Amino acid sequence: GGVLGETFPAVLPGDASPSPTVDPGLFPAIVTAPPSPDASAEATIAPPATVPPGATPRPQPQPTRRPTSAPTSPPTPAPTADPSPMASATPGPSAPPTPEPTPEPTPTNPPAVETAGTEVVARLTKASQRRGKRAAKVRLVVLSERESTGVAGRIVLKVDGRRQRRRDAVVVSSDEVVTDDVVTFKLSRHLRRGTHRVRVVFVPDDASAYERSRSRVMVVKVRRTDPHHGR
Repeated sequence: GGVLGETFPAVLPGDASPSPTVDPGLFPAIVTAPPSPDASAEATIAPPATVPPGATPRPQPQPTRRPTSAPTSPPTPAPTADPSPMASATPGPSAPPTPEPTPEPTPTNPPAVETAGTEVVARLTKASQRRGKRAAKVRLVVLSERESTGVAGRIVLKVDGRRQRRRDAVVVSSDEVVTDDVVTFKLSRHLRRGTHRVRVVFVPDDASAYERSRSRVMVVKVRRTDPHHGR
């Protein structure tokens, strides 16, 4: 049966009957979902390649495995020694600080003293004497610009170059000569008859303080005692 007034196209034998097409405007509530893949479909497995007889099978490349590096642990820091081992200890009474030694004062050398010149002033009490009788005397004093505070040396009496007497001496200033500063030597009574040369030499104990000096040459004449005895 059909609807009155509609005509249907004839279906030829052998033709596939067309699928009915649904107009989407007639059924807006119906949404056509895409066909879901068949879960039961099996994956197509390619058949293994056949090796002809007598041929050498080609080795299949094996997958290269990368060496798995072991996890590197961070370096362990070395224990640091405590610079002050007693810092963590319970603080106790602190020792008193050691006093620094006081440096010894450097000895200062005294200023250099210039060597003072000296002069021996001497004279004879008489120019002649008789053998065996009272002998002549030599009075002398040692002068300098700087007088000594004590014994400064020795005075030596020489007759004809030979030492006869020796005595300690002080050095005095020419402006302050007193009687006690005068030294007296007595010549020998047994000098041979004739003329003799007399001289006095000053020898200082400290050559850096005073200079060595000597007096002028003095001449004494010795006479015989009694002309009748040929002496």
